[in-house]
Amino acid sequence: MSSMSPPGAAEEIRSDSGRGPGPQSHAETDDVPWSRLDLRVVWVNLFGLLVSLVPTVVARVFFGVDADSGSFGLWPALIISSIGVTGTVLGLNRWWKTWYRITDDRVELITGRVVRTYRYVPRERIRTVETGARLRHRIARLRILEVGSGEKGSAFKLDAIQADEAERLRRELMGAHAEEDEGTDGPEPIAVLRRHWILYNATSMWAAAIGALLLFSAFWTFQVFAVDLRDVFRGLWDWDALGTLGSVLVGGLCLHLIGTVFLTIGFFKDRWGFRLERVRTDDGTVLRTREGLLRTREVNREDRRLRGMSVSQPLLGRWMGTTETEVVSTGLAAWTPGTDPPSIVLPKTSGKEARRVAGLILQDGICPLEAPLTPHPRAALYRRFGWAAVVSVIAAAAVKAWPVEEHWMTVVAVASPLFFLLAAIAYRSLGHTRVGPYVVTRWGLWSRTTVALQTRAVAGWRFRQSLAQRLFGLMSVGVLTAAGARHYKAPDMAVGDAPWFAGQTTPELLADFLVEDTTHRSAKREMRK
Repeated sequence: MSSMSPPGAAEEIRSDSGRGPGPQSHAETDDVPWSRLDLRVVWVNLFGLLVSLVPTVVARVFFGVDADSGSFGLWPALIISSIGVTGTVLGLNRWWKTWYRITDDRVELITGRVVRTYRYVPRERIRTVETGARLRHRIARLRILEVGSGEKGSAFKLDAIQADEAERLRRELMGAHAEEDEGTDGPEPIAVLRRHWILYNATSMWAAAIGALLLFSAFWTFQVFAVDLRDVFRGLWDWDALGTLGSVLVGGLCLHLIGTVFLTIGFFKDRWGFRLERVRTDDGTVLRTREGLLRTREVNREDRRLRGMSVSQPLLGRWMGTTETEVVSTGLAAWTPGTDPPSIVLPKTSGKEARRVAGLILQDGICPLEAPLTPHPRAALYRRFGWAAVVSVIAAAAVKAWPVEEHWMTVVAVASPLFFLLAAIAYRSLGHTRVGPYVVTRWGLWSRTTVALQTRAVAGWRFRQSLAQRLFGLMSVGVLTAAGARHYKAPDMAVGDAPWFAGQTTPELLADFLVEDTTHRSAKREMRK
């Protein structure tokens, strides 16, 4: 890392803060030197260039593949190498044109040579600081530091800087407490990696599709070296003796096994050393996640911005209790594609473990996610049955129009009960309640989501009523907030219950709009409680 003052740094200025000091105050911090990315990133990129050339060299020298060999000749290997060359050029350009510095009040970044772009984030608006490293970075003792303010497109990514410098900057920006520097073992973790979590993360209905994609990729890869995998698979089994149905079953089982192995490897690669803990800082406490084997990752989330918890269960994973756990927090909107959003604090695990961790994170002595929910009226079930009937009629008409229309009755007899079953499952997912300082809602078919949101974080309510809901006496309620997904819903509540529930949750917001109806049964029940 070297320090310098790039000339003409303020030719083009772009602020990601939405407010704060402008370019006129840029000169006030000229005494703070600018830094560049570590020079070792250049050698890392050049090493990546050599690796990308390996397929072409091996195919040409050891297998004698040329442009006229096989179906595609040498072109697949050349494409792989060209991608590597492009990545190397972009990496070198990133090092060449990037400067950064950390001042007392902001983080600044300058990019560009011909047209310079100046970006900054005030330090008080920093919400997340992530450090990570791919395998090649770890070998060179480099780290990737990403700073975000929670706004879309506001993240700074410094790829890459020295490991010690990245740790120093992380502690400086997040205000890490001095006890970490004293060599202590740190706080008691909220959760650590458990081996049985692999059951929830590697069990997937998409395993067979993943296996098929891997085999497809392997097929074209081996084509580069003039090896046809079809001949290999024909010799593995007597497929004629198995017959068509047996071949399909064995092939599907093999694909599912390959996909499951891939998911297992990916789980341990991404989650190895997982640790969730609460760490004290100068400004309070943060929830810190550390994980990764070949590529390490660390995410810090400020507790003072925590507004609740959310757990979701996929439809096909509910039989084993598969649950995904997220925090509802402000300032976690920005995240890097290809990784889990910073709001996710646990790998997929059991519902019991997810609720235990949620209770420890909230620190209120209660776990609102375990509270019994008020069911929605039966009219919500009838409305879903109505949609199931409509879908059944559409499916019957579509199947009857096919050339195999003689089987349309069989298809309808099988599909219609399935649609009605899904309607019943969707209805059973509905619920709402209020527990202490939290409002809790649950909804969803393919992914049943339960959200516990602090009432102080409720910024408003949205009431929606479609024509079908009017016929059934229903109304959908939306909880508006500045945290998490910004909008959480409670579909198909009774018309009388919806405004009463909202008014009891945040009376200061709706006191001027609600008129007490003493004749409504639901109101009387709530008043008696």
